[in-house]
Amino acid sequence: MLRHQLSQDAENVDETLREQSFLLQKHDLQPNARGFGSDADGVDRIVEEMKTLVDKVRDKHADRSHELSRIEEEVQSAQRGASEKGALVDHNRRLLNGRKGRAEALNADDGSVKRIKKIIRAVGAFEDGMGMIPNEDDVPLSQDMDPQDLLKYLSTRSKEFGTSITPDVVRAVLKKLKKMSRKRDEDGQVCGLICPCCQRGMEEAEIEVFANSMKDLSDPETSEIILTCQQDAVKDSAAKTNYERWHTNIQNSMTDYLEYKRAVDEIETMERTVADGQGSLDRFKSDLAIATERASELREETSELRTVLDVAARLRDESERMFDKKTQISTKEEELAIAAPSSNGRDLDAVEREIQARNDEKDSLQQSITRLNRELTSINDRISRVTTQAAKAESMAREKEKRYKQEQEAAVKRTELNEVIVKCQQEEKKLAEQIVPIKQKIRAKESDRQRMRSSAKSEEDRLNESLNRFKADVHKLDDLSDKIDRYIESNKHRQFEEVTRELSEAADRQDEREKELEAMKPELAGLNKKVNDQERHKKTIQGNIELLGLMKGIETKRKELDMLEEEIDAVQGSDTTARDYEAAGLRIQKHENAKAQCEGRRAGKKDQIRSLKRKLQTPEYKDVDERHRRKMIEFETTLIAVKDLEKYHTALDKALLRYHGMKIQDINKIVRELWTLTYKGEDITNIKLMSDQDKGSKAAKSHNYRVVMMKGTTELDMRGRCSAGQRVLASIVIRLALAETFCLNCGVLCLDEPTTNLDYANKRGLAIALAQIIATRASQTNFQLVVITHDEEFVTMMKNELSAHTGFTMPDRYFQVSREEGSDGKHYSKIHAIDWDEL
Repeated sequence: MLRHQLSQDAENVDETLREQSFLLQKHDLQPNARGFGSDADGVDRIVEEMKTLVDKVRDKHADRSHELSRIEEEVQSAQRGASEKGALVDHNRRLLNGRKGRAEALNADDGSVKRIKKIIRAVGAFEDGMGMIPNEDDVPLSQDMDPQDLLKYLSTRSKEFGTSITPDVVRAVLKKLKKMSRKRDEDGQVCGLICPCCQRGMEEAEIEVFANSMKDLSDPETSEIILTCQQDAVKDSAAKTNYERWHTNIQNSMTDYLEYKRAVDEIETMERTVADGQGSLDRFKSDLAIATERASELREETSELRTVLDVAARLRDESERMFDKKTQISTKEEELAIAAPSSNGRDLDAVEREIQARNDEKDSLQQSITRLNRELTSINDRISRVTTQAAKAESMAREKEKRYKQEQEAAVKRTELNEVIVKCQQEEKKLAEQIVPIKQKIRAKESDRQRMRSSAKSEEDRLNESLNRFKADVHKLDDLSDKIDRYIESNKHRQFEEVTRELSEAADRQDEREKELEAMKPELAGLNKKVNDQERHKKTIQGNIELLGLMKGIETKRKELDMLEEEIDAVQGSDTTARDYEAAGLRIQKHENAKAQCEGRRAGKKDQIRSLKRKLQTPEYKDVDERHRRKMIEFETTLIAVKDLEKYHTALDKALLRYHGMKIQDINKIVRELWTLTYKGEDITNIKLMSDQDKGSKAAKSHNYRVVMMKGTTELDMRGRCSAGQRVLASIVIRLALAETFCLNCGVLCLDEPTTNLDYANKRGLAIALAQIIATRASQTNFQLVVITHDEEFVTMMKNELSAHTGFTMPDRYFQVSREEGSDGKHYSKIHAIDWDEL
């Protein structure tokens, strides 16, 4: 019998290896030999090969798990990098869109940029219509012309049109010609007319023609020159007005145009930055996709290796049991050989026939057990696949939860980066504001340094010059000292005495000359008196000469006055001058009154401005622009954060709903299988959990769970419609399903009186379901089932069902709790470990 079991076990091992051959070949874990046999050597080879297989699978599983951990870290790092780079790219893209929006607003149809281009086209059309030829020094007009050059061009043109000939200039020229045509005699009287150009005298006919021509040319209604000048003056005035208006419009648009140019330059720079950031982001995403794909492959390989490891461990345990059976066979054969001579009256043939009958019976039972084991293996494989799928779903849920946390961290980090960017922009703005006075100070310091260098240079030159003079004086002093020394050494005091004597004689002669001069003073006084009389006579003559000159000047002024009176008489419209003067005086008075009113309003506005400035310096309004800007930044940032949180909340809510639905489906699937195994009645086909969500506010969402029973396609609530046994069985089945779904890593399952109100058939079904759960989760190291019951019949059912399964070790004993009376008359609870065979 043991040999037959050993042979069957060897066949089972070989069949299991054939079933798992695909995974073994895929991971290069195929055993070295197949068809081991049930002899002693075959069993030894099975044990050795299975141990080797378990070691290989465990090592490979550990390698793949380590590589999976490393790849998951790379995935997390790539996700963080992609999230940070994405946040930075989004921020730069928002800035770029803002600058583009500002540039489009400035470049709108009614914007300053288009206005400048319209002015350029209008200037070109105007000059083409006027037939104007551009100067050689002027910049040619074009749509891409710089506004500064255009302003210079318009200023030049405006000055050109401001120098045209007016009718007043023509009249002044004609008056000059009239004056030049008058010929005067020696007394200054007009004695005829001459040509003002060639100074030729005119005859009577020519004088009349000249006078008529001057009259016609002076008449503003008939003079072609005046009319032409008036037309030209009107055109020039209109052209000048247009050029000044265009000049003013361009000046008013310069700020927006410069801002547009800066925006265009910033857009080009930011587009390059966004393109570079997008390239980096794409590389991060590519690396993330590759790492994610590799992680998925490693997870699949790890799961497959885990399955192979479970199978290999089961085969190893089976091979060890085969080794134990081989040992038992050897022992039994030895015992049989020893005990054969003393058998109790039965011969060997009878024993062999009995053994053969027992073997035949065992073979039939073993075949039934094998068939049932195969069915159980198939069911276990299906359960294993479902468990693997559940584990994958659990892993996906954890991964999504981890990704959500990473996205939250990325959002927080993005907010921090935005704050850092805002701070950097503020610092940049402050530095830009501070750099202007610093540059001014640098220029002032440089000018001071240059001035100090110049003054130091001039002072150095002056000191060098003083030093040179001092050296020259020292040199002269040395020369004088040498001369004095030479004089002392030459003994020239005699010559000095002679010179002194000569000086004394000269002084005597000077005294004599002074005495002679005193004697000549009376004569000299008379001569001076004569000279003074001549001076008075000279002054009288000079006064007469000046009088004659003044009289001649008076005569000249009279002639000029006559000429001016003639010119005044020749001027037409002189009678209206007084009225024009009075009207001008009234206008001046009106303008002075308006000016006084404007000055008063201006003073009021200044007082109002000073009052507002003082108000702005109060603590309530001080730095109000900066505070408003900060609050706007906080508002926009908070608004963005709120929108992001709404998106995350919606995504999390949807993910939770999907996860909840998946778990409900898994639970209902396990409930259906367990109910089919345990419940033996025909009134209820299946039971399942139903979840109804309350339609309340987002903050008060909840789920109402209920259990429904099904018969065919009809569903009814179990509450109030089922027996106590059905309720107990449904409660146990649902708890088992919940444990199978959610307690994959924590395998402690405790049942307290599970057979209450259950009949025999349902108790047997519950025992079968529990036995299958134990067989399925036997490979789980932390699985433990605790059953507390008073029903020994149920315990017997559990023993029979557990003994029919393979792949796990039966517990040696079960524990019985009894209440006994002690020697002191008190009752105590005692626990006894009882063998299964005594049950």
